[in-house]
Amino acid sequence: MIRGLVGAAVVAVLVAAVVRAEEEAASDDVVVLTESNFKSVIEESDLVLVKFYAPWCGHCKAMADDFIAAAGDLKGKAVLADLDATVEEKLATANGVKGFPTLKIFSKGKLLKDYGGGRDRQSIVDYMNKVLEPAFATLTTKDEVKEFLASTEKARALAIKPDMEAWKSATIQVVDVLSGAAVMAMVESADLVEGVSGAAEGKLVLVPAEETADSEYASVSDASDDAAMKKVLLSAAMPAYGVLSQSNAKVYVDNGEMLVVAFLENEEEITSDLSKTAKEAAKKFAKETGKGAKFVYTVGEELKGFKEHLFGSGEVKVPFGAYAFAGDMKYTWDQGTELTADGIVEWVNKILRGDFAPPRKSAPKPEKQEGPVINIVGDTWEEIVEDKTKNVLVMQMAPWCGHCKKLKPTWEKIAGDLAADESVVIAMMDATENDAPVEVKAKGFPTVHFYPAGEDQKPIAYSGDRSEEDIVKFIKDNSVVASKDEL
Repeated sequence: MIRGLVGAAVVAVLVAAVVRAEEEAASDDVVVLTESNFKSVIEESDLVLVKFYAPWCGHCKAMADDFIAAAGDLKGKAVLADLDATVEEKLATANGVKGFPTLKIFSKGKLLKDYGGGRDRQSIVDYMNKVLEPAFATLTTKDEVKEFLASTEKARALAIKPDMEAWKSATIQVVDVLSGAAVMAMVESADLVEGVSGAAEGKLVLVPAEETADSEYASVSDASDDAAMKKVLLSAAMPAYGVLSQSNAKVYVDNGEMLVVAFLENEEEITSDLSKTAKEAAKKFAKETGKGAKFVYTVGEELKGFKEHLFGSGEVKVPFGAYAFAGDMKYTWDQGTELTADGIVEWVNKILRGDFAPPRKSAPKPEKQEGPVINIVGDTWEEIVEDKTKNVLVMQMAPWCGHCKKLKPTWEKIAGDLAADESVVIAMMDATENDAPVEVKAKGFPTVHFYPAGEDQKPIAYSGDRSEEDIVKFIKDNSVVASKDEL
């Protein structure tokens, strides 16, 4: 009996040892990166997927086995590597790691792109195999080149005997963004390219969608540097008038130029008078200047939140506007003015010149105030918040914000307790329906500012604890009226 138990124990130990050995063998497929080997592994490998992780991270633990298995599947084609960001903090910071896990793809020492696939074994393998596939076609005859350039449905990017490492790097970085917007190809000889002015070896030809290769909008640039080629290729994702979606929004955000937007209800409206007029204006603008603004359209509900950010949640007769990333500036087309191509171009140029300020979004003025907290709208901000005879504490909130909901009872309690002091105003504004001045506009919720009374009034941002005691102390410490001591 004892011998049997001992035998079973030995078998269990041996089985556990075998399992551990198999796990260790599998994990050998994942390279462990540290400060001492990071540079060499990244520079010497054609393709590396690095997982920046933290040992305590649940998501990191959940994908660990799949990552190991995928490393085995991709062995010989791509390197999968782990980097403990809690130990190698400098490397994590240098690579912009802000959360866990963060996965990034490198090639020959350069960051190609952030990983954009799933975290299970098959998703990792499929995504990396897709990265390994050429993102471009290789054309070998004049007829193939002619056919490629003649298709005007999408933008066409044609590299003529480019630096191959740079070309591969550039195309891998942009292929996801350009999907549906552009196609890419290369040729080994300029002799295959006809009808394109300036076409030569070491050049990159870009022909916008709906344009021919001999169009004045076609461009020819150098094809020797991956960063320069990436910039040119990304411009294909931003045609004179193109769709704005969740998949390509980052391109426009990174570009930073003002967006001029037509909001369409559905695909059928792409051929509507609104869209046709916007497209005509876009081409006029591109031909005249082409700098400072990008013309786009959205379809359906995908970017409903963006539309509401410009117009609010009410009904819009002419859903056409402009948005400047700098300062979160919103401009809406005058709903009583006819929309024409020339009018749009003039309007856009006026905005870019700074000829007029954007209208401030505002809900209707409340007919009466209910409760001790004063309800502010965009049109009453100056009148109430910037009243130099009052000490005003104002919260910008969003109805869906959990932190705002939690703070609201405290806000009402403070307003009630201080209601007898006429020099103090406790206010609140729905920032999803109303705009505050640019310098204090909320970038997150809740956002709280205090405006002390006096001619030299300047807003003070509140970043303290959200308890009643701390907020009241903040008011007392920053109030400048005689009744301060009564707070």
